[in-house]
Amino acid sequence: MACGFDAFLTFPWLKAESLSRTKLEKTEKLFTCEVNVNKTSPQVLGAIFDKPGFSTDLFLSEEELPRVRHWVTQLWLQQIEALYPEKLDALRMAELPNYHQCCEGMEHGTMWTRESRCFPPVMAEELQTLPFFRRLEDAVGPYLISDYAGSGYADFTWRLCRPGAQSDVGPLHTDGSFWRIDGMESPQGYVRVKCWIALYNEPGLSGLLVVPGSHRNKNAYKAVSRHGRSKPELLQEEGAKPVLPPVEAGRAILFHDNLLHGGAVVRGTATRVSLEFTLFVRREVVEPFLSGDAPPEVDYDATEVA
Repeated sequence: MACGFDAFLTFPWLKAESLSRTKLEKTEKLFTCEVNVNKTSPQVLGAIFDKPGFSTDLFLSEEELPRVRHWVTQLWLQQIEALYPEKLDALRMAELPNYHQCCEGMEHGTMWTRESRCFPPVMAEELQTLPFFRRLEDAVGPYLISDYAGSGYADFTWRLCRPGAQSDVGPLHTDGSFWRIDGMESPQGYVRVKCWIALYNEPGLSGLLVVPGSHRNKNAYKAVSRHGRSKPELLQEEGAKPVLPPVEAGRAILFHDNLLHGGAVVRGTATRVSLEFTLFVRREVVEPFLSGDAPPEVDYDATEVA
């Protein structure tokens, strides 16, 4: 039995102690599906799991990008109307890339919580009908989409970063460290891959910083309390040499769960907007592309500090 895209649209994040019988039955059925490795892209999988730890081969089409921008703009204006209705008309006229020009007096750090930046269920389902997700399956094989927040549907979040705003970006980190701190794990037989898509971006002046090859390192961290939750902090950031892939709007960066990365401070003139989500990719699909220097997922102890 060959499994198509429809069987792999979404799957909740897993905590070992909270798997229900329904989730287990669903998992067992999904794991019986056969995987055709020949249908995957050696170029994409090799870039993610061997060198350099990320791929920029996939992108939203000229027809898809405006649709995704429209959905994000709806969510952006919805939050502004709820908290700052007096600014709604000005920001609607200014448009999303010019948000920074009209946000004076707004509590940026508190209004754009993760919850406020998540796609609602109907929008998440509509997003997954885009042909991009079929191209994604062609590249990495059958996959699941994480529900990191535990909402019961595929988790898609968007971000906005203002020009020159250091507070809008986080330090270098790996996504795997967040999962371990939160006590979460992938479904058995799957490994994690992150997808980051630029929706508004100035290539070379803004985007996602990545450290090529860092997915092969231990990337030891400690857990620190920041913004009301435990977050990872690298124990040794010295020596890391991040690069800024010059991705245009619509371009995706798919990267390894243990790759060091972080948002770049915007040096351009427009607010950067991006979309991101986590994939669970079949381990048997990626094994031929592993270099042998590091496993696709590594568990490291985190040291909790006050």
